[in-house]
Amino acid sequence: GALGKAHLFQDTPGKGHPRIWGLAETHLSAPGIIKFQQEAKYQPDSWKFVPSASAPLIGTSAAAIGGKATGVGVLTNCPTRPLPGQWNDQAWKTGRIQTAAVHVQQQWIKVGAFYGYARDAHTKATKDKTDALLSHITERIVLQSKGFRAITGDFNALTGDLPQFDIWRAHGFREVQEI
Repeated sequence: GALGKAHLFQDTPGKGHPRIWGLAETHLSAPGIIKFQQEAKYQPDSWKFVPSASAPLIGTSAAAIGGKATGVGVLTNCPTRPLPGQWNDQAWKTGRIQTAAVHVQQQWIKVGAFYGYARDAHTKATKDKTDALLSHITERIVLQSKGFRAITGDFNALTGDLPQFDIWRAHGFREVQEI
């Protein structure tokens, strides 16, 4: 959950330098996104957040702001914008995908943020569902973009579990935790 935590990013390593975070499972509902963006904007580094579709609210009370376990986004202290040509409605409404371009030292870095399905993540059906959704990130970041690119997130899968990972490797992408 990201709500109320914008100040924590201010104290991460690299203070005074460009920083880019891919957030997964933010729990940010529509009002939560607004609140988080306001929190981030007023930090000393003036963070910018490019969110996915909002997470559904947990409660029905008028004061409810917390969302369910979805929501991703790109958080940076650099100029940023969502990438054009986004997703079909069904993929977008999952709140599990987003891409953005972040401007760092005269270069645009394309970043994808993703959150794979967690419930029954070990089953073939869930892996297939995650892979199908992840194909949108592959299309936008791996196949359509050039230059510096990164894909972040919680895939709820190992690098050998999903066919998308094979496509990424074929295009030169590497898992940073394996390097």
